[in-house]
Amino acid sequence: MASSDLSDEDFLGSLGISLDEADLMADADTHASMTGIFAQVPVELVNQMMELIFGLQQEVAAAWTFG
Repeated sequence: MASSDLSDEDFLGSLGISLDEADLMADADTHASMTGIFAQVPVELVNQMMELIFGLQQEVAAAWTFG
C-alpha cells in the first residue's frame, strides 16, 4: 500500500502517534489557552519543525513506494 493510500490518522499511527489520546474537540477556553501558547513560539522555529516533518513524511513515502 502506498503512503498516499493512508488516511492522515493511519499515517500518524504508523509513526506511533495516536489521535485517540487527544481531545480534538477543544472548547473556547482551551482554544484560547493553546492559541496563547503557540503565539509564544517563534515563527522560524515552527517553520523549521514543519520542514523536518514534511521531510520525514517524504522519506517514509519514498521508502514505502520503492521499498
